[in-house]
Amino acid sequence: MDQDIAYCFNPYCLYPETAADHQRCHNCGFDLTIKQQYQARSLIASGRFGRTFLGKDLYQQRPCVIKQFFPQREEGILLNSRKAIQLFHSEAKRLKQLGDHPQIPQLYDHIEQESYHYIIQEWIDGENLARELSRRGAFSERDLRKLLSSLLPVLQYIHDRRVIHRDIKPHNIICRNSDPEFVLVDFGAAKLASLSELGKTGTIIGSPGYAAPEQVYGKATFASDLYSLGVTCLHLLTEVSPFELYNPLDNQLQWRDYYCQDLPVSDSLAAILDGMTAFDLQERYTSAEAVLSALGVLSSLPASPSPQSPDANQTSLVMKVYSGKGAIYSLDVSPNGDLLASGGGADWGKFIGKDNCVRLWQVGDWQYHRKLMRHAAPIVKVVFSRDGERLISGSRDKTVKVWNIKSRHLQQTLKGHRFEISTLQLSPCEDILLSGSVGGEILLWNLQTGRVLDRLSLESGTINALAITPDGEYFAVASDDSTVQLWEVYGFKPLFSLKGHTDAVTSLAFSPDGKYLASGSGDWDCSLKIWELSTQTLQQTLREHQWAINAVQFSPDGKYLATASSDKTVKVVEILKDKPVKCCWSRYHGPVNTVAFSPDGTFLASGGDDETLRIWRWQQSVSSYRTGDASPILIPKSEETTP
Repeated sequence: MDQDIAYCFNPYCLYPETAADHQRCHNCGFDLTIKQQYQARSLIASGRFGRTFLGKDLYQQRPCVIKQFFPQREEGILLNSRKAIQLFHSEAKRLKQLGDHPQIPQLYDHIEQESYHYIIQEWIDGENLARELSRRGAFSERDLRKLLSSLLPVLQYIHDRRVIHRDIKPHNIICRNSDPEFVLVDFGAAKLASLSELGKTGTIIGSPGYAAPEQVYGKATFASDLYSLGVTCLHLLTEVSPFELYNPLDNQLQWRDYYCQDLPVSDSLAAILDGMTAFDLQERYTSAEAVLSALGVLSSLPASPSPQSPDANQTSLVMKVYSGKGAIYSLDVSPNGDLLASGGGADWGKFIGKDNCVRLWQVGDWQYHRKLMRHAAPIVKVVFSRDGERLISGSRDKTVKVWNIKSRHLQQTLKGHRFEISTLQLSPCEDILLSGSVGGEILLWNLQTGRVLDRLSLESGTINALAITPDGEYFAVASDDSTVQLWEVYGFKPLFSLKGHTDAVTSLAFSPDGKYLASGSGDWDCSLKIWELSTQTLQQTLREHQWAINAVQFSPDGKYLATASSDKTVKVVEILKDKPVKCCWSRYHGPVNTVAFSPDGTFLASGGDDETLRIWRWQQSVSSYRTGDASPILIPKSEETTP
């Protein structure tokens, strides 16, 4: 900053630069200071309604930004001065209202002098992102995640105070030199939003290309700021103007056609950007907090289990990963706890931009994942082998696929089902697999040969769930006839049925020691029942959900049951207790389809129709549980020999 030159505030001065030690402009005689304290040193920008200067606070001896408002005249007519003055005063009010947030310029003063209005605010030492983009080129995923992680809390801060910025773009975001944080500037278009005003049509304000569709029609919402920030990210990622990204035929931003292939973007970030820039408000993120959750900008997972009992008040969401590529129907954690597999998709798959694939997530590092894409329909079940070397997936395309985890290659495809596969389970013996279909058939597979060893057809309708005992000798079947059937694995011999549900049985799970079986039922019953297998008796009935229980799983120590329901909740309950510990989470926007505990019990994963994978912190002692310690259940075996 030049300390010897002052800049004249008279917009019509022909020679505005004057020696800084003068009181008035040597050319026009205009006062060179505002309130005898603030002096302009250079012109930053000029527009139809005002100018922006880099100035100096002579009292505090600090740099500042001076915004001067003056409506220009054309042919003697004042250009919309009333609205412009209103916006100018609005910026001062918004800056004052937002207080001292470190990523919003501080308001120093708001002054009227000689028929001109001035806002004096903090000078941010740094470059705006438009200049950064011009200087360094396209931003990487790491850069964008850093930007979003820094600015989204700022948006949440202003939205909590009912303020909509309405003009987020690269020019209004400054990368500060003193620290790694980004600063949001220019609140001239900001609006105080009340509940009654959000639905009304107002003045069209914002920068073309960055303004959300509803904002173009004068109906800006808090989600409009998320759209503008998302488009800003797409501009930084592609170096292409939002106007060029827009495809009128598809009515969406086709940014994937432009970004640099040398700077790859993960599916998770791509889905987040799509969710921020969706034209339809119902498909767009509704809050900055929701985007932060999708980014996983929360505390990391604990490295080891805590030796204490669960606390319903402390158990909380660790992070949410938004795939945006189809519902999640199944989850499983690898035996060593390093990988989380998710299976899902959508019926029309690629036709509607969804992936029918298995995703392998690295536990603790959720930014990236690998996709296994060879299924032609949604994946309904994924299961790791006990040694963690293979993953088995079942799909509505009527096939079972076996994947090599280390190479991520497909080892074999099992074909034999006549109907869509609905569920499958891998025996602890590793070479035996059970799979069920919507046509009521159950197939017994030899994974070594890929051959069907036996086939069972039931008249009870869809096989909703299968569960195999920890010793691999027996399996349970859940179907539409409201009963749970127990069978021998080898020989497919029926043992007994458990009756008590009044609707279809939709989910099953054996306890780690094989002593108990948990079953969940459909919408009309929606009960959770716990059976003791040695006596074939019902031990407990829990009614924790309002709709169907789509999945159940025991915690590794067998003391708790996690459930996923169509009522949009995930619940964990302590079993066989008079006053059980209970936890409930209800942040989903659709049915929850699946839950999976980590082998060490430190977290619980869940997935649902809203295309999100959520990781919940679950602290408990697992010292009593070890893989392979399960004892056989007390069911009399058939005397017939196995095949």
